[in-house]
Amino acid sequence: MESHIEEARSAPNPNDGLPRVLVIDDSVSVRIALERILRQRPVEVLAVSNGMDGIGAMLERAPAAVICDYVLPDRDGLTLARFVRNHPLLRTVPFFLITGAADAALEERARESGCTAVFHKPFTPEAVLGALDRHVGSQLGLPASAAPAPEEPASARILVIDDSMSVRVALERLLVQRGYETTAVSSSAEGLRRLDEEAFDLLISDLVMPDMDGIELVRFIRDNPALRSLPVILVSGLGDAEIEEKGRLAGVDDVVRKPFTAASLIPKVERLLARARTAPAPAPTAPPPLESGTEVALKVLGLLRSVAGVEGAFLLDRVTGQVVAADGIEAPRVSEAAAHVTRLVPLLTELGAGVSRAGLRSGIFQYENGFLVLHEAGRLTILVALSDAGQLGLLNLMVQKKLPRILAGGGS
Repeated sequence: MESHIEEARSAPNPNDGLPRVLVIDDSVSVRIALERILRQRPVEVLAVSNGMDGIGAMLERAPAAVICDYVLPDRDGLTLARFVRNHPLLRTVPFFLITGAADAALEERARESGCTAVFHKPFTPEAVLGALDRHVGSQLGLPASAAPAPEEPASARILVIDDSMSVRVALERLLVQRGYETTAVSSSAEGLRRLDEEAFDLLISDLVMPDMDGIELVRFIRDNPALRSLPVILVSGLGDAEIEEKGRLAGVDDVVRKPFTAASLIPKVERLLARARTAPAPAPTAPPPLESGTEVALKVLGLLRSVAGVEGAFLLDRVTGQVVAADGIEAPRVSEAAAHVTRLVPLLTELGAGVSRAGLRSGIFQYENGFLVLHEAGRLTILVALSDAGQLGLLNLMVQKKLPRILAGGGS
């Protein structure tokens, strides 16, 4: 449990007696923006950064409403919505989901999970306060006509990818101070997952990273129709003009050299965001399902089977629940295995959340005659039967580096 929750328990609370609105979001800038908006109403705002702290806060005192991000570090917002709806003391609490993805399938799952409404990033004060007034108005005792005028909409959303914690903290501090909603992650793989699930206005990426360097990452983004217009700033500590030129040829919009300052970073951020605002906006599209039997599905299977020791594999679309490709597994066993995986993944996610507060990426299960390996890739769950433990590293590398290119239609 985070320290600010412990402090809230012991310190005198000037908001005692006010309805509490619980905000659950791992982004500091989103929490600040929501607190600023919500304080236009007579409510106490409690903001936490992960699902476990959110559950603790709800059990400590039932909130009047919950506003929760879909993507959290320990569990997703739909899991929390189901927790609220299944708890006898919380099931009537309005639950608002925040998402950066324009995904009709996700909105349908949100409704099925018991979400009261869905806010799309960048959300506006009108949307948040309007929903709060409709569903919690009787507890606020404040007529809508007497409410203060809403503030300006939330600012641009920026994704930061850097394997150095100190660099991530420095970048996030500079950007949040300027009012930008900032999400910072430590690897290209995690960055690609966030880009797949949420909408961002700008990407700032380190050049040198352990899993996929910044230039490879930009090539992948430019090859992806849904991402290719995303402005990208590359952060480089090398001071190598040749490498920076390679970055520009790959599609990097600008370069900031370390050690950076607000003066060297912020003008470039503002210029690229202004340019993006004046460009024609592409229609938002949800990540497409991977259709059964397509060339892309066969390429994914081919990639997995290229690893020595892989005896079978299947691909499960988590959104639709459909098996889209299978090879080396007996047909009667495929649907049975898919059903088991569908039940197993949420349990493993909850287990990881309780122990390490980390989202599930892969799982390895050892049997007498080999291994079963689970991987999460975008909206796919991949199950691989592997006989050679020495190939686990290569299999993981294939899934992290080559699979995103195939799913984006860029080949192997």
